[in-house]
Amino acid sequence: MEACAARAYADVLSRLDGLPDVVGGMAQELAENSGLIAEHGQELAGFVIFKDMPDAVKVANLACNPAFAGLGVARRLLDGVAVIARMAGKGRLDLVTHAGMTETQAFYRHLGWRETGRAGQGVFFSLPL
Repeated sequence: MEACAARAYADVLSRLDGLPDVVGGMAQELAENSGLIAEHGQELAGFVIFKDMPDAVKVANLACNPAFAGLGVARRLLDGVAVIARMAGKGRLDLVTHAGMTETQAFYRHLGWRETGRAGQGVFFSLPL
């Protein structure tokens, strides 16, 4: 998963300042939260780590291997989190992305997520379920 995250974020890490560490501490993050993976054949195509919150599920880390771009991996991972959130009685999904990751923001908007605020370099999104 660390290698997948490193590949997924390589482009933005090379051009943006202020990104949190998306690779280090992944074992701890998984130990404290839940996750889903997507495989393509024998390869890890992507993963999502998410947290149960009082009235929502927060997407903490979503990373997809660029080798599988365009196959809908990220969308399917988020759909899986939405199913889990609905089953838990949650009313929405939440996440935070970096202000400089405009392509990512456009992707979330395309999927129906709504921007709910900004603070520093963080852009907050929610998806009503």
